[in-house]
Amino acid sequence: MWFQNHRHDIHRVFLSSFSGILLSLSFPKTGVDFFSWFALVPFLYVLKDGNKKENLISGLSFGIAHFLTLLYWVVYTLNIYGYIPLLLCIPILMLLVLYLSCYPMFFAWFIGRAIHKPSYLIIVGPSLWVCLEYVRAWAFTGFPWELLGYSQHRMIQFIQIADVAGVYGVSFLLVLVNTAVLTLYLFFSKKSWRAEAVTGKTALSHGSLAILCVILVWAYGSYRIHETDRTSAQASTATVSVIQGNIDQSLKWSPSNQNDTILKYRNLSVLAAEAKPDLIVWPETAAPFYYENDPVLTYRVKETLQTCETEFLIGFPSYEKNMNRFKFFNSAYVLNTKGDIDGSYSKVHLVPFGEYVPLQDYLPFIHKLTEQSGDFYAGEKGDTLDFSKGKLGVQICFEVIFPGLSRAMVKNGAQLIVNITNDAWFGKSSAPFQHFSMVKFRAVENKRAIARAANTGISGFIDPCGRVLSSTELYMDSQQTRKLPLIDTLTFYTRHGDVFVLLCAILLIPSLMPLVRKKTGKPFM
Repeated sequence: MWFQNHRHDIHRVFLSSFSGILLSLSFPKTGVDFFSWFALVPFLYVLKDGNKKENLISGLSFGIAHFLTLLYWVVYTLNIYGYIPLLLCIPILMLLVLYLSCYPMFFAWFIGRAIHKPSYLIIVGPSLWVCLEYVRAWAFTGFPWELLGYSQHRMIQFIQIADVAGVYGVSFLLVLVNTAVLTLYLFFSKKSWRAEAVTGKTALSHGSLAILCVILVWAYGSYRIHETDRTSAQASTATVSVIQGNIDQSLKWSPSNQNDTILKYRNLSVLAAEAKPDLIVWPETAAPFYYENDPVLTYRVKETLQTCETEFLIGFPSYEKNMNRFKFFNSAYVLNTKGDIDGSYSKVHLVPFGEYVPLQDYLPFIHKLTEQSGDFYAGEKGDTLDFSKGKLGVQICFEVIFPGLSRAMVKNGAQLIVNITNDAWFGKSSAPFQHFSMVKFRAVENKRAIARAANTGISGFIDPCGRVLSSTELYMDSQQTRKLPLIDTLTFYTRHGDVFVLLCAILLIPSLMPLVRKKTGKPFM
């Protein structure tokens, strides 16, 4: 009897959850990227006749199913490296999932409340989705991990639009196609949208618009690839080597293992130096000590530089002393062949509860979730580093998922982006592959090549069109070298940023009007 009474609700929860799981399958490791072109259809379908409560439940079901299957690896990181009991790691993950689920919940509520005519869905749906992704990228320090557009990281022609609209442009296109598929389904199955029949004219216009947008985006992508390849061929170049030391995270900061760590990086660097690179790159905090503070380890590094006879970019922890107070930073140094520091960059966007505790002065009882990470301060946004061939924009680990940071560096003259990271926190889960997929968009947005050095992988090189030139497997010792273009031109996205999001917000204004009316009545959309 209970099942019969709640059959309709169970159907909604099932379809919404199925939609969320289908979307997760679009991302690495599974990476069935074409799923994202229709993954939202079941979720959108259940919004067609749901009331406020039902749509909120649908949004919650979608969010839990999607974010739980996408971010399951958080439990591993907290348990193994945060030393948090498994029974506590699961509730922490659920809190994160519930927070992220608020965004699809709001999406579901808004769509059900504001759109009463199916003809408006194809504009309001994608615009709202993009605006919510943008809020997620900034709210509470931001967590734009695997936004919808990132699912297309291997579809090179489709992602070139990011040099105009960022990853949000790709997200917009995907939601637009999903809404068109829904409209066509409702028309052919003779189902209505909130008691409003879907006419043949609406179905035809939505389907035509979706096809036209896909063709235009593909054509633009093909054109930009051709132009960028031509620019790259004419640009000056730098030969870069990236070193993957494959140091176990549990041993990395052990004093007894530090000498072996530097020795391993030295040996790999000497092999890389045979290719006569202009720059050799070690990963994030690859040298686990304070440079010039430890005479023995500092000597080991300087001896490596002199042997290889080239410049290095190395991740170090660093500090500043002001009066009796120390400030610690997650940094990268450019070192010349003598071992002198020619420039330094400190990580700008720190991981909350991993590298620092928000509001720690007011909440002293809250501690970091990963004990092996320090209490860091942020560096200056947009800082670039000079090396013999030009200017570098360095992105350390997690901050590469924030488009504004790499954009600021390129605006300040960076001709090449270097991403150094330590993805050992993630084990062999989906997370390293997800992280790597997002790096590609920083190349496309700014039309800059990227060299990536990761402690345990994935290391590699990405060209200015987002194509992977080479990459490593996880958990292997590796050194690889590539000649990369040093480009000076600025894209529309680099110069102007997220104006596309502003356009999406403007497109939402007509749908907001019914929600702020004091008088009751059926909204006009």
